[in-house]
Order: sequence, then C-alpha cells, then structure tokens
Amino acid sequence: MKLTKSLLCSVFLLSSSAFAAPTTVASVSASSEYPADASGSYEAKKIADGKVSTAWVEGEDRNGLGANVTIELSKESEVAKIVFFAGMWYSKQYWDYSSRPTEVEVELDDGTKELVQIPNEMKPYTHMLKKPVKTRKVKITLRNVKSGSTFSDTGISEVLIYDTAPGDIVEVASATASSTAPDDADGNYDVANLYDNVQDTMWCEGNKASDGSGESLELTFKTKTTVKSFHLRNGIGTSLKYFMKGNRAQNVTLTFDDGSSQKVAVANTMLHKEYPLTPVAAKSVKITFDDVAKGKEFDDLCISEAYFGN
Repeated sequence: MKLTKSLLCSVFLLSSSAFAAPTTVASVSASSEYPADASGSYEAKKIADGKVSTAWVEGEDRNGLGANVTIELSKESEVAKIVFFAGMWYSKQYWDYSSRPTEVEVELDDGTKELVQIPNEMKPYTHMLKKPVKTRKVKITLRNVKSGSTFSDTGISEVLIYDTAPGDIVEVASATASSTAPDDADGNYDVANLYDNVQDTMWCEGNKASDGSGESLELTFKTKTTVKSFHLRNGIGTSLKYFMKGNRAQNVTLTFDDGSSQKVAVANTMLHKEYPLTPVAAKSVKITFDDVAKGKEFDDLCISEAYFGN
C-alpha cells in the first residue's frame, strides 16, 4: 500500500441500505476451485470471509463458464439483496490480470432464478431481487465473463447477502471526510469504504501536514434517530501486519447536531468494537480523531469500518 497524501475533501452519497448487516453464512461449496499456489489459496469459503483481498477462483478449463458456488446461510432468510465484488480485488493489477464475471445466474431454494448483469468495473455491484425470497442456499453460476489480460481463470472476491430482517444500525444519507488519500495501485480509500461491510477496505485521510490527528468525518443520517452506540474497526483491517504499519485512532470526539459531544477512548485493535454511548437524538454527527497511535511505516490514519447503532 502506497499512500500519497493530498488535501482533498470527499463526498459520497450512500444508499439507504448501506448499513444493513449481511446475513450470516454457515458454509460455502463450489463446483471447482483453483489449486493453491505460492500466492495463496482460492477456496470457495474465500467468497464469504469478509475480505476482498481473498477470492474464490474456479478451477475449470479456460474461463470457467458454468462453474458455480453455493452459499449456505446459517438459517432460512428472506433474501432481498446481493452485493458482488466481482474479480480478484487484491489489487488493481490483479483485477485486470484475472477474468471476472459479467453475468451470473442466481438460484434460490424455491427454484427462483435471476440473471444478474455485473458491470466490468472494480466496484461493488448491488442486485435487488425482483421480490424477497425465503431461502437457505444461494447458488451463483458463471454465465458470462470478461477475460483477464493475463489469466483466464475467473474469480469473485466477496458476495454479501442481505435479508429483510430489521437491523439496529443507523442508516446514513451522506458522508464527508476532511481529506482522503488518492487512489493507488491497491485501490481507493474513499469514505464509502467505512460502510461496505468488508474489513479490508478502508477510508484513509490525505492531509500531508497531519498524521491524522484533527481529521474528521461527518455523517448525516437518513432520519433523526436515537444513537446508542459507536461501532469501529480501527486501522487497516487487511491483516495484523498491515494494521501495525498504519496509524490508528486513539481518542475520538463525537459531536452531534444538537451541540452535545461525547469522547471515546478507542481500543488499539483491528477487531470490530462497539462503544456504548449516552443515548442522543441526532440527525448528524461529526467524528473527530483527536490523536492517533503511530504506525511503523505509513503516516496515515486509516479506519476500516465506522457506523452507529440505535
């Protein structure tokens, strides 16, 4: 990861469902898997491990048309939405090198089948089912692919499945960052990465004059709501090795639109943490990073996930 800082302000509109938690996965199986090599393994379970730096890659001849992967949920759920991270997201280079699906068939327990057209771009793609369907399994079959510049094998880095069950996460209408690091060979560091339910994408500040202290995020909620907790996955969530390389939040001030504020001492861990708050009715909140724990290599503050509970 190479972070070049710039004084840029990033604004991203987030969908109303951005904060819904994905359904829990019990197991994943596939018609084939590419054999492990020096770079790692490509097992079916990598499609649902919460990371885009890993991937399921089919092991068929050529580009794998007809290969499939089946995701079994922990319980029958009324599935409404599926998010695809098509291709190998380890880096922009790997995404270009490898083949990625541009059309898949989704099949559910009741026999429902839907064809999903996935744009040929390194962005998560959201597919809303025509209507919610109760199912325990989701089968995804490769129907068309974009050939990679180097490898014919087709991969999918992550699939997130959402049901209609109500959640306790505050929905956000928009978010801004005081600064954002520019894209590099590893990907982007946009504020939207805070809400994608993937642990190894992240927002990183881009202030050349700062180690991240004093940088901030501002979230505007979809509706005024009672905020009861602050959720954070601190630092670079890719691995412990990378977590230690980058700066992490140490103390945070939350300032709500009613003028009240609360301070949170943040744990120095890459694990998800929930911090209870004094309940406050709010339409927006500013998250200010008061100080940071220094990384060993990158002088940039990064946050993998940040959201609020009600």
